[in-house]
Amino acid sequence: MTMPVRKVVQKVRNLLITDGWCQGDYVNHKGQYCLVGALEASTSSYYLRNSFHKRVETLINLNKHEENENWAWDNIIEWNDDSGRTKRQVLALLKKADY
Repeated sequence: MTMPVRKVVQKVRNLLITDGWCQGDYVNHKGQYCLVGALEASTSSYYLRNSFHKRVETLINLNKHEENENWAWDNIIEWNDDSGRTKRQVLALLKKADY
């Protein structure tokens, strides 16, 4: 049985709390994760990753639609890596996504 998306959200949030959050890398030399890196470390399920993405994208209102098949992940990465972004904002987003 696959874990529900909510459990993935909780795992991602807990990983960012315990191991730390970063920008610019999926995982940095200190073992800290960006939002997408923490997701990849939390599940290998394509279905759960896509469900997580839809939930997160809806919350941050990213609705760019481009021909690039990775457009959605690129937007979440850009949101995570924005120079004004904070760990607190990322954790708050995940808290909202925990439903």
